[in-house]
Amino acid sequence: MSTATAPSKPRTAPSRLRRAVPGAALALAVAAVATVVGRAIPILGAPVAAVLLGAVIASTVRPARRWHGTTVGFRLTGGLALQVAVVLLGAQPRWRRPGTWARRRCR
Repeated sequence: MSTATAPSKPRTAPSRLRRAVPGAALALAVAAVATVVGRAIPILGAPVAAVLLGAVIASTVRPARRWHGTTVGFRLTGGLALQVAVVLLGAQPRWRRPGTWARRRCR
């Protein structure tokens, strides 16, 4: 006795992005809080604050188990978005104000 199953509908890009919104929003919220903490405590910095805050949230709240929709967003922000952020961070100019790099270089 064979049972035929209906072919599954292929997922489109907009539906994948919609599924990624909850996890990406949580990652964005962590990044925003880490940026504020990093500016308030400059020696700590935003990246370290983000790692610490993410570790605390992951171990106490466990969002991937509690809200199943966050996993797709975590994969997106932990993969492609993180790679793009690292590239952009590396592409930043070395100076903060225009002209400061030229003055240091001429000494």
